[in-house]
Amino acid sequence: MTNQEIFDKLGEMGTLMLLFLEMAAADGEFTDEEIGTVLESASCFTDQKVDRFVQSALEVAKTLSFEERVAYLGAGLAYFAGKFPADMKKGILVELARIAKADGAIHDNESALFKMAASHLAA
Repeated sequence: MTNQEIFDKLGEMGTLMLLFLEMAAADGEFTDEEIGTVLESASCFTDQKVDRFVQSALEVAKTLSFEERVAYLGAGLAYFAGKFPADMKKGILVELARIAKADGAIHDNESALFKMAASHLAA
């Protein structure tokens, strides 16, 4: 599946959910605390119910390899960098940090994903 085909399925909010879910799972676990934080973080970016965006992101994630997800998220972050205002980009980084800390520790993979996001979104 191409990045465009993935984006066509997910849109902006689904892409953001994929990013948040990838952060939550980056340490190899997906705890209740992380799930709760993902849902709270998601609600900061939409007035709609986030369940459908999360579900779409989970469905797409299952069809992609780790490398494909990372490549797509890199393209998605580049898209966000060019499209979103500075306060929204900062908000995404703040929420990514919250998700990374949700289980009480920041792991190497979470740190790497945050650095990738910051390289695109920090202005």
